[in-house]
Amino acid sequence: MKNFLVIYYAPTQSFEQMKQASPEERMAGMKLWMDWKASHEDKIVNFGAPVIPGQDRSANESWKDSDKDISGFSLVQGENIEEVKEMLNDHPHTAYNPACKIGVYEFFPMM
Repeated sequence: MKNFLVIYYAPTQSFEQMKQASPEERMAGMKLWMDWKASHEDKIVNFGAPVIPGQDRSANESWKDSDKDISGFSLVQGENIEEVKEMLNDHPHTAYNPACKIGVYEFFPMM
């Protein structure tokens, strides 16, 4: 099995949308994530967590607020990227807001 990093992207306005959601709406959204997790438990290495907007820097630059819309991550396993993409086709993240995206990246062996 190969390891893959799944990155969840969400625009800033989706954070505001989530903050303004009622507790019932938040619970309903979380249930969709938990149902997805349960149906793919055998492939999930680390379910991950949401992240708040962070900071980044390039060489010879100072740290600054990131302009990337990263909102969370998961670590999963699969035989190949096609299998992982299939697993992510029913992920609830992209149903939450039309601007939400999912990226999948295969780990490159260090040696």
